[in-house]
Amino acid sequence: ELHLRLMPTRPQDYIQRFCSELKLKGEIQTRANDILKQATDRELTSGRGPTGVAAAAIYISSVQCGERRTQREVAEVAGV
Repeated sequence: ELHLRLMPTRPQDYIQRFCSELKLKGEIQTRANDILKQATDRELTSGRGPTGVAAAAIYISSVQCGERRTQREVAEVAGV
């Protein structure tokens, strides 16, 4: 046994990479992180997959910032 402790991944850990792959502006990344913070504070992310939650936040922020990507585009990058 290796006795490795793996830290659980968080949706925030995926935002930068997914936004980069989607060629989205920093404004969208910042907004997506704000959305994630609000969702986490309201306990809306508990029990949900971190990549899916990150993808949802990116989709919402891209729509709000006027640089929309389709749900399919975001899902493909996120692998969900």
